[in-house]
Amino acid sequence: MMTKVSPSAMSDNIPVEAWLAKPFWPWPVALAYSQAPDDRDEALFTAVEILELYSRIDSMAEYTGAGAIHRIYEAVTKEQNISRLEEDTMRRIEAALVGAIEAERVAAQGRKSPSSPLEPIQVSDWVGAEIDGEGTCDLVKAGWRGQSSSFEALFGDKQRVVWFYDVHLPRAGMLAVFGEPTGISPVAQPNAGAWSLERMKAEIASCRIGNRERAWVEIFKPKRKEHGWSNISFREVWSEGRNSKGTIGRPRLNPSKRA
Repeated sequence: MMTKVSPSAMSDNIPVEAWLAKPFWPWPVALAYSQAPDDRDEALFTAVEILELYSRIDSMAEYTGAGAIHRIYEAVTKEQNISRLEEDTMRRIEAALVGAIEAERVAAQGRKSPSSPLEPIQVSDWVGAEIDGEGTCDLVKAGWRGQSSSFEALFGDKQRVVWFYDVHLPRAGMLAVFGEPTGISPVAQPNAGAWSLERMKAEIASCRIGNRERAWVEIFKPKRKEHGWSNISFREVWSEGRNSKGTIGRPRLNPSKRA
């Protein structure tokens, strides 16, 4: 199901570069950036898309962090419409970033309360902890993610124990560990001699698959050498080709209630 939003609630461009220019990155941006090169661009785009859109819509703002994590998970696993994050897979997706934090190669910061300023999170604070997403991505007592879909959690008998809210990572530290950006641009031009903008929009319009992610993976990615478009550039023109500007993807049920 698509949810219509007003033009003031969203932008046609997803400003990945602007988010990467920030001195501190929220957990979803850092997590996306820590992924392998083949997954990084898609993970970044989908994470920023949710951070931009959900935070501007009152009914979805409380799911911003969780929604962004879900989209990174989908980008890396190539699964779609997931309702539950598998814990072993989530740990694998987080491994490089959490490992860099625990090795003191990059220093995380968080808030003691939702309204507090950022302050350093000590490496020792990560012992027995995990990241869980709601409105923001928070450092919580380990075990919550595995229990958050239980009846006890749903009925309020079990509660999240939050040690730090709104975890951020410094841009300088992330670049030192994971390397400089590789020219990500939401309006990147295709290679010379590749498909024109009008050709790509026409191909999108006639695509038999209506889901953007599936269409890229099954139809357009295998032809990447032919058309010369990056995944991010493709995403930027998808809504024009499908005549769906001003819409966002399916609204989620409560994404915080999951393993």
